[in-house]
Amino acid sequence: MPEQGKVLGFELTIYHISKAIGSLWHLYRELDVPDDEVITINFIFLKAKDRNLVVLSPSRAGFMSRQVCRSPQISVERQLPLEEWQASEVDIALEISIEVFQQFQWIEPNLNSIRTLVSNLLAKG
Repeated sequence: MPEQGKVLGFELTIYHISKAIGSLWHLYRELDVPDDEVITINFIFLKAKDRNLVVLSPSRAGFMSRQVCRSPQISVERQLPLEEWQASEVDIALEISIEVFQQFQWIEPNLNSIRTLVSNLLAKG
């Protein structure tokens, strides 16, 4: 395998985003925060410049070409009412993951594949 330098794992990124969103709304629900309360989450990836997006799972096909981030930092924020976090967690995690991946010049990721990964992760709780 050729030298890849700094990397960001595709599956691990989806995992961390999905779990953070699931934990977010579960925590605020347990704290009896009202449904209409706006909750903010911000994902920040530091030292992203020249980092390669890679597939680490041996059971998945890798990318045909290098997916490299050109920005020094990636920041994706969402502000939504608690009820929307709970009702749309899969869609929100999918959207945020896509935004992150687009910073690696992966313009048209496979939405169905990512949605399946997110759904499976969030179903496990």
